[in-house]
Amino acid sequence: MGLFSWLGGSKVEAPPGSLVNPKEVDFVLKNASTENVKIEVSFTGDQMEYVSKFLEAGKAKSGPYLAIAPLDPEDGNTVLTRRKVFEVHFQYRDIPYGFRANLVASLEGGCYKITSPPFLLRTQKRSYFRVFPSYQDPVFVSFMVSGNTYKEKVEDLSEGGFSFSTNLEKDILKPGLVMENTVLYLPDDTVFTNCVLRAHFPNKDSTATKYKCGVQFQRLEGNDAQVLARYIFKRQRDMLQEDRAAQKKE
Repeated sequence: MGLFSWLGGSKVEAPPGSLVNPKEVDFVLKNASTENVKIEVSFTGDQMEYVSKFLEAGKAKSGPYLAIAPLDPEDGNTVLTRRKVFEVHFQYRDIPYGFRANLVASLEGGCYKITSPPFLLRTQKRSYFRVFPSYQDPVFVSFMVSGNTYKEKVEDLSEGGFSFSTNLEKDILKPGLVMENTVLYLPDDTVFTNCVLRAHFPNKDSTATKYKCGVQFQRLEGNDAQVLARYIFKRQRDMLQEDRAAQKKE
């Protein structure tokens, strides 16, 4: 996070590269709302991101506003009403935009009215280097769902999350599921974390498991974050060495 230095509605100079022409800003927001474009909502200092979508771009006596759908996972709605200031990221016509907004009011159906930004920051979201565990030293994850504990093989991971293969159906592993007390078993250590299941899709790379799931870290404590970072750095270095060795054999 930390991409923004303004508060919603503040009269400040837009960062370089921002979309500042009022008509262009209005055009992007109105069309994104008409098309119900997906947005990602986050709060400063949190790793967690929540999914919503634009519903309306309108005007009131107090000024322009945006209406957005309820946040998913559901606990984001509690955070929103408590924190009130948040960051929004979305993509329109292959261009990523971001802005900071304030909560104005709660609407019917769990929706929200938020402030409309005076400008839009063109930005790429933070990306993480993703590594693949080695065949000799696999990584596993264990988690509990409805009182049952499962252990699955991790396919790839980064400091933002990981994916694992499974035969569990989507009715058990539903996107948006909060996976508390999740344990990552690294070759030389373990990481304890809370996660959110973001995706459940067919695993086209395997005949042993039907599905693959994408998971985002919700909370990663200091020591566990360091353990994970050390593993990723080491695995990244090993993967580069493996690539160099393979190139020499060609």
